[in-house]
Amino acid sequence: MDIKGQISIEFVLILGFILVVVLGVASVAGPLIEENSITSAARQGASASLYEISSFNVTINPTRITRVIVTGTNDKTIRIEFSRPIANNYKPIILNQTMKSILNQTEFTQINNNTVQGSNRKYTIIIS
Repeated sequence: MDIKGQISIEFVLILGFILVVVLGVASVAGPLIEENSITSAARQGASASLYEISSFNVTINPTRITRVIVTGTNDKTIRIEFSRPIANNYKPIILNQTMKSILNQTEFTQINNNTVQGSNRKYTIIIS
């Protein structure tokens, strides 16, 4: 019995199967990595602005970020919640610093004052 070439065919089949698995994982992991990246940048920007505000205004009680909530399927909304209510005059400052932090990452472009476009989705930032 002549089985020449059987190893080559098996190798091509195994390589094809591995390629399908890798591409499947990459298509799922890409959007999740982007979402984690923007969530982290939003938290970092909001935290930095809280530090700035409390440094210049000592009458403000210490405030921390309690939650960063991501909702939506295609277009995502990122809501940043704090341990204390934020005065309305400070919300634009926090939003501005948060947007700067997000835009420092190369994969995001600004659409308007609270929305950015990633490679996969649009993200709207809300300061609660």
